[in-house]
Amino acid sequence: MLREEFTQPCIGIMEASLYASRMCGERLSVITTGQRSRFLHEDSINTTYGLGSFLAGCDAADVSVLELESKPKEEVYEGLVSAAKRLVDKGADCICLGCAGMTEMQEVCQKAVGMNEREVMVVDGVAMGVQFLIGLVREGLGTAKRGMYRSAAMGRERRGQTWI
Repeated sequence: MLREEFTQPCIGIMEASLYASRMCGERLSVITTGQRSRFLHEDSINTTYGLGSFLAGCDAADVSVLELESKPKEEVYEGLVSAAKRLVDKGADCICLGCAGMTEMQEVCQKAVGMNEREVMVVDGVAMGVQFLIGLVREGLGTAKRGMYRSAAMGRERRGQTWI
């Protein structure tokens, strides 16, 4: 909906991390919070983004979003590191952090999978989203309005709808 209503570029954090992972490696993966989220991410990667053929897998850290902050850090890190190592064992060379709440945990995952040796990249979608948007704005690019993202404002106006 944002793309329909605004000409400025829009990008989601998952979209940003997946695209960055495709640019940096061949086999991407995602660490999610819980098992349910794992299935949703796998489905989105396959259907929404069409990147299923590059997916090494998704694995859960087995914490809820709220537990990323409320649980002891060591316990949360243990779940993330275990998931990251399992994904590397499945062939991942890029790991996306699958939740905005994991942003501050990127370094822990990087150390666990050998990013210093440039073997495996760990991608934070929040940071990548910001960087992609900066690049798009600097290049003067925005959302194309000819097709899919044509504004629905006139239709709302005809219906007398005053809200988005």
